[in-house]
Amino acid sequence: MSNKHFKGWQFPWWEYLQEEPVDAGSGEPQRRQFGASGSAKVAPDMPVTGVRRAILGHNQDMRVTSIALVMDPKHLDCRKHPGGKIEPGESREAAIVREIDEETGVPLNPHDEFESLGRFSDSKGYVFDFGATFVPEEFLWKSVEAKGVGNEGEIIEILPIDILSDPNFLNGRTERGENAPLFWDHREPTMLLPLVIAAWEEEHRAAQAA
Repeated sequence: MSNKHFKGWQFPWWEYLQEEPVDAGSGEPQRRQFGASGSAKVAPDMPVTGVRRAILGHNQDMRVTSIALVMDPKHLDCRKHPGGKIEPGESREAAIVREIDEETGVPLNPHDEFESLGRFSDSKGYVFDFGATFVPEEFLWKSVEAKGVGNEGEIIEILPIDILSDPNFLNGRTERGENAPLFWDHREPTMLLPLVIAAWEEEHRAAQAA
């Protein structure tokens, strides 16, 4: 099937992601630090060493209803977007298809375009390319249920999309203790998702109505 990927450059906040602070003395690009989250946006020409995708489920009305996240068996207190390192000799696109299949069971079309929403560094020093892919919600559920667990034991969760509006989700647990935070290096790209989702819904609902 052909998955729907978000074309980030069509929207104003993409320009913000492409802006890079410059050291006043050396004139060299600097990584932008994002407050307490600790994640850093990196210059567009920095070599990508890993990939991450927000996997989002939508209904027939082109409303985004859910998001798929994974938990490493060694870090069950934190969730993350599926993805991982690019293997030697592997293209960015091939790495996205492989990692998403290995961790969630969602089969992406290798012939699709995988647009980037920005490049971020993680806690291990990797530079990962972040993007968003939208799939029908029933397809997402069937793929995850068929997979069961990731190839390395990752626990796969499909959460309602309104989890992104929970102010505690990025930084800590809710009062009920049900929602573990994302890894610190996933927080900043996750903060973009409400904007991404709103723009995607507007674009595809308009196309559906035409």
